Order: sequence, then structure tokens, then C-alpha cells
Amino acid sequence: MAYNIDPELLKEIQVTGITDADYERAAKYKEDIEHVESLFNEGMYIYDLFKMNLFCVSPLSKSYFNIAKDDLVDYVFKHISDNDNIIFWNLMGKCQEFVKLLPEKERKNYVFNYANPIERDGVRTILNYKSRVLETASDGRIWLAGCALILSPNKETGKLTAHNVVTGEIMEYDIKVNQWVMKGKITLTEAEKTVLRLSAQGLTISEIEKLLHRSKSTIDTHRKSIFKKLKAKSMIEAIGYAQMYRLI
Repeated sequence: MAYNIDPELLKEIQVTGITDADYERAAKYKEDIEHVESLFNEGMYIYDLFKMNLFCVSPLSKSYFNIAKDDLVDYVFKHISDNDNIIFWNLMGKCQEFVKLLPEKERKNYVFNYANPIERDGVRTILNYKSRVLETASDGRIWLAGCALILSPNKETGKLTAHNVVTGEIMEYDIKVNQWVMKGKITLTEAEKTVLRLSAQGLTISEIEKLLHRSKSTIDTHRKSIFKKLKAKSMIEAIGYAQMYRLI
């Protein structure tokens, strides 16, 4: 697959020095991904930043796009604009830079989230590319990234976050100022988590009131606090963010 990537940027993204022995050691991931995929409603795949192509892809990813395995990367990059393509690879370079600077024992603690639009059947859909380091090259950059495709709760594209799943802290790369910004840890109260979970189960505000024996004003207060903390404009958006950051 030939990507439209600036040669200098490609040097920052593509790793070197991966051997046949490394691939033999990593073969276990191909079996693992098919075993765990059925537990999640996500298309999963592993991306190889040495060969700059798919290492493996799960059946759900293929069925999501209704295409064959070998066409997946071509499909995605043929259905995003030139500008989005440039932003995508620039942010991939920032991921590599970020991971390389981390202490070795912390490199697998982070999940990266990036919202990117694709055009399919004339409809613009924003997908969230969620990835985590599986294996690194000798210089500390990502070699294999475990990835999942889900519908994004984000209406904005071009936003990259790094979520430390151990500490809960979130960092966001601000493309305007060209630097990472610490966003801190999102902390929801137990009451807010309960309202989110019940909303995710499809309960209305009045049903939540009755179930929790709380007034409408109390439930409204919880909802407003949830929206403020998650920077969401609707409960659907809030649920998406809460699931993305493993808050519920």
C-alpha cells in the first residue's frame, strides 16, 4: 500500500529493525484478536508500523466495511479527504513521538483516540480510531498497534487524546499550538455514573426519577454535571465519551 505521506514524516512514523523472529513471537496476536472480538461490538485490527500495513484484521472489521481483508486499508484511505489524510498521519507521528519518550514500563498504559471522518455511500461518518501499543521497536516507537473502530461520540475531527488507563489521566494534542495539553482525570460521582448507566439502558428521565426515588431537579443536576465534565451536549454523546474513557 502506497500512502500519500511526506517522506520526512514517514521516517518519524515507520519503524526499522524488525526481524523474522519478532514476527514469529508476535504471531500469537492473530489468534488472540479473533478470540476477544466476539466480546466487543467493535471492528478490531492490528496495524504494523514496520510494513506500514495490516498485521491482521478481525472478521467484524471486514463485515463493517463489507470488504475483503486486503482491501481494508485501501478502502479507509480512499474515503477520507486529502486534508484529513494529512492530519491523520501528522497525528500518527505525534503518537510515535509521545510513546518513544515514555519510560518503557509505561508505554502500554496509554490508549489513543482519534476521530476521523470517512465517506461511505454518500454519507459522512465519523469513526473513532482507538489504539494501544502491543509491541515497540528497539528505539521505543510503536511497531504493532492494537486498534478498534467504533462510531465516534465526537463531532469534531482532528482531535487526538492519550488516555492513561492506569491513572485515568487524559492528555490531548492541540494541533493549533503543536503540543500536548494535560486535561486531567475525569471523575464522576457514583450518582452520576448511575444516571449514565441507566440512560445507556434506555431509561427516560422520569423512569430514572422513579427508580432512584429522586426528584426531577436532582436528576437534571446530575445530567448537567455529566455534560459539563464530559464536554457533551447530549446524553448520547456523554455515554459515548464515558464508554470511550472507561468511566462506566
